[in-house]
Amino acid sequence: ISPLAAIDCENVVIGDRVTIEPFVVIKGRVIIGNDVTIRSGAVIGCKGFSFSKDAQGQNVSVEDTARIIIEDHVEIFEQVAISTGIFPWEETRIGENTKVDAQCHIGHGAHIGRNCLLAEGSRCCGVGDHVWVGVGAIVSNRVRVGDGARVSLGSVVTKEVPAGQTVSGNFAIDHQKFLSNLKKSLEE
Repeated sequence: ISPLAAIDCENVVIGDRVTIEPFVVIKGRVIIGNDVTIRSGAVIGCKGFSFSKDAQGQNVSVEDTARIIIEDHVEIFEQVAISTGIFPWEETRIGENTKVDAQCHIGHGAHIGRNCLLAEGSRCCGVGDHVWVGVGAIVSNRVRVGDGARVSLGSVVTKEVPAGQTVSGNFAIDHQKFLSNLKKSLEE
C-alpha cells in the first residue's frame, strides 16, 4: 500500500496481496478482497449523485450509507470512480476477476459481474458475468446487461441487453441490426 494513498481509518477491510498505488482514495464502508490491484488516482467510495428536494424545492444532498465490495482478483486502473449507494441494502459490487480500465465510472448501487472487462471511459450501472463493455460506452441506471453480452464502443444502453447479445449504437440495438441499418443509410 503506497504511503501516498488516502485510506479511511474506519470501516475499510483490505484482503491479502492487495496493491494500492499512489494517490488512490478509499473511503469508509469498503471491503476489498484478495489479490486486488488499484492503480493511481482511483477513488473508491465516491459520493453518489443522490439528491432530494426540501420543502422549498431546493436540492438537498442525501447521505450515502451503503458499502462497496470489490471481490478477489479485481484490477482497477487509473482514475476510476466507484460510487457508494444510498441505502444499506444498495451495495456497489465489483465481481471476481473483473478488470476496470482507466477513467471508468461505476454508479452507486451497481453490480458488475465476474470476469467482466470494462474498457476506458465506460460508465456502468449493472452488468452480468463475462460481459465486455467497450470504450466510452454508457449503461444507463437500473439497466442490466446479461451474462456474456457485449456492448460495442460508444454505445448508449437504455434497455436491458439479453444474455449473449451484442449491441451497438445510440440508443443501442442488436449489433447485426445496427450494421444493416448503417449499410442501408450508406447506400442512400
